[in-house]
Amino acid sequence: MKSQEQKMRLKDSQVKDKRRQLQQLRATILSFKKTVANLEEQISIEERKSGIYDINHFAYSIFAKSTRQRVDNLLISIKELLLKQESLEADLEKIDSEIDDCAAAEDRIKTNRVIF
Repeated sequence: MKSQEQKMRLKDSQVKDKRRQLQQLRATILSFKKTVANLEEQISIEERKSGIYDINHFAYSIFAKSTRQRVDNLLISIKELLLKQESLEADLEKIDSEIDDCAAAEDRIKTNRVIF
């Protein structure tokens, strides 16, 4: 009985931790997406101001070029975070199923005690 309760507490703790991580990850992804939108707007303004839209043009704005690189890096980071999010969600589902199994086992133990 004690070991089942300990397992349940451990699993509950793991679920809370994974949910917290997932929440932080989603907030980070959202923040990165907002930053990308803001940077793309800045690039657009800089391109309109200079009148040069071709990134390979010799007179293309250095600010726009470096900002474009930052956007590309953020997009790569977003993709990596989305993969991590999928992994965390899978881990959370696994832990949830383990909790269900522990709860079912605990119910069987209680049922057996009532019968005897």
